[in-house]
Amino acid sequence: MNNKYLKIGEEFEYKILQLLRKNNIKCFACRLYYNIDNTNKFIGVGGIDLTGCYNEIFFAIQTKFRTDHYNEQDKDIKNFDKALELQPKEVIGFFVTTINYSEESKNAALETKRKIFLCNEENIVQSIKKLSNFEIKKESIDKNAPRPEYLNELIRIKEILQNSKDKVLIKTKNKNIYLMLIENRIDKWEQNGWYGIKNKKIKAPKEICIEIRNLYKKKQTIELYYIKKK
Repeated sequence: MNNKYLKIGEEFEYKILQLLRKNNIKCFACRLYYNIDNTNKFIGVGGIDLTGCYNEIFFAIQTKFRTDHYNEQDKDIKNFDKALELQPKEVIGFFVTTINYSEESKNAALETKRKIFLCNEENIVQSIKKLSNFEIKKESIDKNAPRPEYLNELIRIKEILQNSKDKVLIKTKNKNIYLMLIENRIDKWEQNGWYGIKNKKIKAPKEICIEIRNLYKKKQTIELYYIKKK
């Protein structure tokens, strides 16, 4: 690799690292090389440059300093997807570059096995914080209410998904939703187009698919992984 471009790439990566830290996002750099006998031995980073955590959202970042004439961006994204396969399933990928994303790149991100969000220097902080804000708070339920709060929450989830262009991770500690899922009591969902299959999957017709990632019975917590269908 040309030392000039390696240096520029490292400077861009460091810039993103400092940007996240200044915005109170915990972030750490992966080791690039070891110094052996006063010589830097480059070992690579396995396709991941930065890792971190924000509001219980774990993420990995691949940074790419590119110029406008670069035309293999989609390959970079596919390689990043392969690198993410070696990470725990909870880790979300953020691809950060200096040029605009082509249609091929956007399609490549939608077809990845792992969740990858396409970002740049201007929106990476907002993207991480926005994702973490999709956490839905625990609500008190009034059993006598004509329109249960859990149904309002489901409608809100559906609105979030319909307004989202990419993949979204949402957590909920709503006890009523939890019980409906494990006992398959979803009859009231049908009036809004929701239905359940084998207690493990709930679908909204046409545009949305919801896959339950984990069920924590003692904590009465579920983690939902939403993928917007094409």
